[in-house]
Amino acid sequence: MALFSDLPIDLLPSILEQILKASHLAQLCLVNRGFYEVAVPQLYSRIIIRHWYHDVKTKVICLFRTLTEYERLALMVHQLEIGDFPKGLHAEQDDALRESCIRGLRNTKHLRAVTWTRDGSLTSEIIQTLAQCTELRSISFNGNSASHYNPRELLKLTRLESISVVMPSAGVTNLFHHWMRATGRTLRSLTLICKDTRLFDDVLLEEMAKHLPSLERLSLVGCPKATHKGVGALIKQNVRGVLALGLEGITPAFDVASFGAICAREGGLVSLKSFTFTFEPSLLNDASINGIVALLADSPLDLFQAYATDRETALDAPMVGVLIDRIVRAHGHRLTRLSVHRARLRLYTIEGICTMCPNLRQLFMLIDSSDLPELGPLLAKARQLTAVHVNISELPVPYEPNTRAMALLSQCSPTVTQFGIDNRVWQIARHVEVQADGQLTTRPVLTTYENPDIPEQFLVVRA
Repeated sequence: MALFSDLPIDLLPSILEQILKASHLAQLCLVNRGFYEVAVPQLYSRIIIRHWYHDVKTKVICLFRTLTEYERLALMVHQLEIGDFPKGLHAEQDDALRESCIRGLRNTKHLRAVTWTRDGSLTSEIIQTLAQCTELRSISFNGNSASHYNPRELLKLTRLESISVVMPSAGVTNLFHHWMRATGRTLRSLTLICKDTRLFDDVLLEEMAKHLPSLERLSLVGCPKATHKGVGALIKQNVRGVLALGLEGITPAFDVASFGAICAREGGLVSLKSFTFTFEPSLLNDASINGIVALLADSPLDLFQAYATDRETALDAPMVGVLIDRIVRAHGHRLTRLSVHRARLRLYTIEGICTMCPNLRQLFMLIDSSDLPELGPLLAKARQLTAVHVNISELPVPYEPNTRAMALLSQCSPTVTQFGIDNRVWQIARHVEVQADGQLTTRPVLTTYENPDIPEQFLVVRA
């Protein structure tokens, strides 16, 4: 009988790539020397610490102690995501941890991407050390610099291809165009996540645009002073063609028609594949829908996401269905992902999506609980689906998410590997069963979600 040990060792990397959970990889490191040599680089390649992890304080301290004391392991780190950081430590403990951070980061010479979003944890010394990581190309960080770090240290971070800033303070915002002058030539992706800030206005965006000729991905969240003029300047100065555009929580004064005219003149959206935006339900009318459809008319769109600013007023907004129907008719043959959040979709709209989007892989939606019994047959028409998430406007009583999920999943295409209802997400496994006549069949089984990436439907920081 063939044994697992009979497999060529060359296949082991491909096998272990399917292991997503860090704790499972850590166990595989203990199997034997061959497993250790393959699993350890994968384990340390991407290190993640989230704020909900158990005993974050100990995890952070142990992580940087390891990176400090074992340079061989630190050299394996390519992505570092620090979503939490110990606070309230005694002065000596805090100083020791900060020093450990600096020494550990100095050893991560092959670091390519870093996320450091815990408010108050980023310091000038950490930024200076990151600037010495010559392979660093991506940074996502907390922009609240007040009394934590000197914003001018950011100017030392050059050659970046991706920047994401969360809640930037005035200090960071005021030097942003200087930073773009230093790194803008290489920048491909820019994300600004604000909270009703008036600091990123058209004047600043127009100044930044002069230094961003190669931007491919632009996302503005919570920038109410940014209008079609500022965003249009970013599109107009771009020579590569924007691939992804997100406009969320911007001002109602944003004129879609004028923005579309700017884009049409410059050909800025002829490469656009992904479009995300928020809409005010009361302002969604024929004119605004016509503007959105016209804006995207020449784009090879394959991802469309829409967020209502107010779920309560959007629950019965009939124009949402009109918008989705127009988008599906124009781009359905290409769409691989469609998400509508905080706005309820009716069954006839969902049926149109599932029948007119033959390449659809991901579908996220909000529906009424009374429509649940009829949803399954509609989802069955989308034969390429891999991920589905259903939010319910009013939870039925009794509410059993596992039972509801299985009832829908059993009718979906066998291609589905991720399924969610409201605040629950599962990975889908398939059990093979032998029928009485000897034929093999499979049945879906809900299993724990193990992917280290947070499901997109839980990343709604949308304004």
